[in-house]
Amino acid sequence: MYLPESVKDLAFSMFDMTDEAEYYAAQEKVLEALFTLVTTLRTNPELPETIEGEAKIREEFEHVELITKNGEDAIYVCYNTNYDKFNLSEEELPKVEYFVNQVLEIVKENLMLFPPMDYFEYHGVSEEAIELGHGGDFASEDMYGNPFGAIDLAMYDLTMMNIWSTGCNPCIEEMPDLQKLYEAIPERVNFVSVCLDGEKEYDLAMEILKVQGCTFQTLKGDQLAENVLSTVLGTPTTIFLDSKGQLVGNAIVSAIWKSDGFVEKGLEIIQERLDMIGK
Repeated sequence: MYLPESVKDLAFSMFDMTDEAEYYAAQEKVLEALFTLVTTLRTNPELPETIEGEAKIREEFEHVELITKNGEDAIYVCYNTNYDKFNLSEEELPKVEYFVNQVLEIVKENLMLFPPMDYFEYHGVSEEAIELGHGGDFASEDMYGNPFGAIDLAMYDLTMMNIWSTGCNPCIEEMPDLQKLYEAIPERVNFVSVCLDGEKEYDLAMEILKVQGCTFQTLKGDQLAENVLSTVLGTPTTIFLDSKGQLVGNAIVSAIWKSDGFVEKGLEIIQERLDMIGK
């Protein structure tokens, strides 16, 4: 588990010692206790290695508490309350106990790997005007090396394009709903996603798409991010393109809409864009 420097400083500040040797010895005990007594765990039945890791963690930790779930992913905080092996003094023991409890609170309240579902309630739909560079030329390739360009856009009246990155939790959070929308879109409408770091973080991007159950086409967006999509400042962003690669309406920035009624709202927005081009 990564510990910010401010958290480490908090731990060390609890030891008011003038002797430098004693101080650094206490630091070592604190860090040893932290890394042995507190950790996080992610499990997913579709990823066998996480199940194997869970068995090992449950052997080493007395308490394994669920923090949050996201699709098939489950995130746990794991901790021990037995400090005997650390040979703590009577003065050190309550300080270490107190600090580990503080770390647990931080993990449970602030270090969730996925945002809560009310993220969508908070953001709603936000539309923003953007411009495409290089005449909107989307010459690229998908995650399997298949080319994607103007000819692919010309096959449809409208293409809905969701732009995301592997480090964007809200992007990942909405993927299962985007998959449902993809399965429900009209025949003359296409849906593709663009992973802005799909080439650089290829393995991670492929794992995310697999875990989230995405079957829609995903493009490697590393080069697109430098030219055509250079005006996209944040992810997720969703744009709509006509058969000539021209933008239709404003981009939708941030999470598209709340999870309840996602498909219905998505189809409504798609129809609004089709009306703009007279289709």
